[in-house]
Amino acid sequence: MSTPVKFTFKNYLKEIKKTWLILAIVFGLGAIAGAWFAFRKPNSYSTVAKFSIHNDLIDGKTDVSPYTQISEYLMSTKLVKENGDPAKTKDLSTYNVKESLRGVFLVTAYDADPQHAIDTANTVVATAESVLTAVYNDASDYRITVLSEATEAIASVTVKSRIISIAVVAFGALALALIVLFIKFDFTAEK
Repeated sequence: MSTPVKFTFKNYLKEIKKTWLILAIVFGLGAIAGAWFAFRKPNSYSTVAKFSIHNDLIDGKTDVSPYTQISEYLMSTKLVKENGDPAKTKDLSTYNVKESLRGVFLVTAYDADPQHAIDTANTVVATAESVLTAVYNDASDYRITVLSEATEAIASVTVKSRIISIAVVAFGALALALIVLFIKFDFTAEK
């Protein structure tokens, strides 16, 4: 049986040096687990279209935006499908409509296919006027302006984010192994 070593940081570093191969294996297994996790993530694309709505009769009369309910109407896929072009609205991907500034709405669409996300965002914007006509009696008072169409979809998972995921899991496994080694060293070292 070996004699216990004194509990010092220098002796702990010597213990790390003795078990470098085990630590390297744990780090490698962590990198493999991180790669498995990173490449199992499905890639999703998102895109944004922007439009504004203005009604001279109601705008400026309150501090709160009078257009907040419009995002709820456009979030209703039932209303969008009933009032839009059936060929374009039959297969909508997941989307979200949010008022960013007073009367300015962002339509964000998500899909595994970048072109399908772009088509969905642009379809919701194109259907906005007909949805307002179906919901409001005074829809002719609302002026809709398309500020920007969705033209490019951005991937949610990039090579950089995958590399970061791999590194986080690998270094996490190494840190866990170093903690276990420290606990073992703490119990066996002479204090």
